[in-house]
Amino acid sequence: MSIIGLEEAFYTAESQQIENVEIKVINILALIALKLIAWNDRRTIKDLKDVYFILDNYTDENIFIERVDKIPQGIVEYREIPAFLLGYDIKDTFSQSLVNKLKQITTQILQKQNSLFPQLISRMFDEDEWDDKFYTIVAKFEGLKKGIEYINLDNI
Repeated sequence: MSIIGLEEAFYTAESQQIENVEIKVINILALIALKLIAWNDRRTIKDLKDVYFILDNYTDENIFIERVDKIPQGIVEYREIPAFLLGYDIKDTFSQSLVNKLKQITTQILQKQNSLFPQLISRMFDEDEWDDKFYTIVAKFEGLKKGIEYINLDNI
């Protein structure tokens, strides 16, 4: 089992008080990073399901409105925006070595999308719904990868 990312996840964790106990809780960026690394190590679909669940449910419109200037025109599709912003924040939060590993992992996932992503989709959908769900999953993982890889030339 890999320990890549654990130290950085712990470093970015926030202290939370639960009753009389203080614990460190990792943020959503660290959770995504650790789940991607876990998938890379174990190759279990559960880790991808967890990442997709986060990507599919990350929809705080206030964050998007406040950060519209970070979204590159013509590079990111509308349904990729939340995942793009998560990827962008991952790139800005973690070390270059961890970011490079996450780029490699997201590339592998997207290269294997035809065998991996069907496992994330319920068999209860009709053909059109299934296709739409498949392409939504692809878009969200592509958005995450684009955010991780994005270089804002205005900041250079």
